Amino acid sequence: LERLRSAVCHLMLRVAHLYPATKQHIMFLINNYDMVLTVLKEAGVGGDGTPDRCNTSGTFEDLLAVQKSAFVEAELAGHFGPFVSFVKNAEATQQAARPGQNNAINLAEAKSLMQDFANRWKGAIEFMHKDAVTNFGNLQRGIEILQRTLSQLLIYYTRMAGAE
Repeated sequence: LERLRSAVCHLMLRVAHLYPATKQHIMFLINNYDMVLTVLKEAGVGGDGTPDRCNTSGTFEDLLAVQKSAFVEAELAGHFGPFVSFVKNAEATQQAARPGQNNAINLAEAKSLMQDFANRWKGAIEFMHKDAVTNFGNLQRGIEILQRTLSQLLIYYTRMAGAE
């Protein structure tokens, strides 16, 4: 069973790499990992305390979690890339600063990014919602991923607003 699981995982990764865009690659893996978990659950393997000697369902749950996180970051990078990059870079600069060292944040760039965010956030969220509903075979999984994406966007916004 372990060899079969490994072969299925490798096949999914090889097929996923056929997609040209990273986001499509990730969506393919999410949809397929979710399908495998659905089949395992229907077969009574793993979950609910049922025996799963090879931890097959746990492995696919872990793989799914990794891809969901990757999708959240890819989705935000696609809509708010400069904004997210600025937040991450500003925080890294602040953490790397020695006490007493002045590592000023480029306030003009921060202001520009905040204005751009204010102008585009509603349209981007509507697009992400449509994307989640149409691109995930499991609507519940799509909504869960959309919620995670919006939560992460709120975290980035809060970190940006707190940095000013």
